[in-house]
Amino acid sequence: KSWTDTDAQWAADSRHIVYAVLDVNYNSDIWIMDALAEPGSDAAKPVNITRHPDSDNSPRLSADGKVLYFLSDRD
Repeated sequence: KSWTDTDAQWAADSRHIVYAVLDVNYNSDIWIMDALAEPGSDAAKPVNITRHPDSDNSPRLSADGKVLYFLSDRD
């Protein structure tokens, strides 16, 4: 959950979604989620894949879904 709209993109496999979430400290991280996983299972839980104190946003996947790239405020 976020207090702002998320910036999301479906993966080419139509199963996973990657998205950026801005938290209350104005830090954004990139998350991935398996949309077809069994509800309540560990596989259904979103995973923060950047986990960095600087903002990471605008996630995009390559056409084949093998490469994830995003914008970041990292030095």
